[in-house]
Amino acid sequence: MALVVAAGFVVDDAIVVIENIARHIEQGSPPLQAALNGSREIGFTIISLTFSLIAVLIPPSVHGRRRRQAVPRVRGDARRRDP
Repeated sequence: MALVVAAGFVVDDAIVVIENIARHIEQGSPPLQAALNGSREIGFTIISLTFSLIAVLIPPSVHGRRRRQAVPRVRGDARRRDP
């Protein structure tokens, strides 16, 4: 699941950067200059967006992992009876 989410982040960020570079090319910049300008303009936004999404998605994943670890112990203790 985490691998799918990480791949989604990469693809989403790449689409945003490519759209920005395409905008610069449509405005008449040479491709190399458009790539440099487009990446420079949007680089900080991409980094901040990625960190925000990571900060939002880490707590549920940690909580779910802890819950999965605790559930078998609780079920096992409830079924165990002393002879």
